[in-house]
Amino acid sequence: MKTGPTVIDHFTEAAKVYDEKNRQLAPIADNMHFLIRLILKNAPARARVICVGVGTGAEILLLSKAFPEWTFVGVDPSIGMLNVCRERLETAGVLNRCELIQGYVHDVPPGENFDVALSVLVAHFVKHEDRLSFYQAMSSRLRPNGVLINTEISYDLNSPEFPLMLKIGRPYNY
Repeated sequence: MKTGPTVIDHFTEAAKVYDEKNRQLAPIADNMHFLIRLILKNAPARARVICVGVGTGAEILLLSKAFPEWTFVGVDPSIGMLNVCRERLETAGVLNRCELIQGYVHDVPPGENFDVALSVLVAHFVKHEDRLSFYQAMSSRLRPNGVLINTEISYDLNSPEFPLMLKIGRPYNY
């Protein structure tokens, strides 16, 4: 596993309980994963996939079962998340098809190396002023006709209820 130079790990303690704490969001995640598989059903048989903000590896686990010849690069700034991800991938028997990088999308070698770029529920952690660079970094790593899939939590920032949504709708209580 490669390591970025100055990676801050906010999820070290939370990594082992991350999936359990977010289990209440499982119906949403199941629907989202169904749509991702549907979108990617015509991707190359031996697609190379980058998962930005790989977390505990949920998307790799899902896609590795559905597409047994695909290979994956998972990138995440949290060593705690990557450790849990590595354990889950090893248990599932797919770690040999994966490379894990501690860092950010910018730490992945540049070039058109991927058929698919995934960023699932990650962008809301990226500062607004850094998002254009974030999306450009993912898209610049795609092969011609590659697919970028991004999902994120969004709110109407001008809504009078917005402060309340932040208080009670926050998926992470760390």
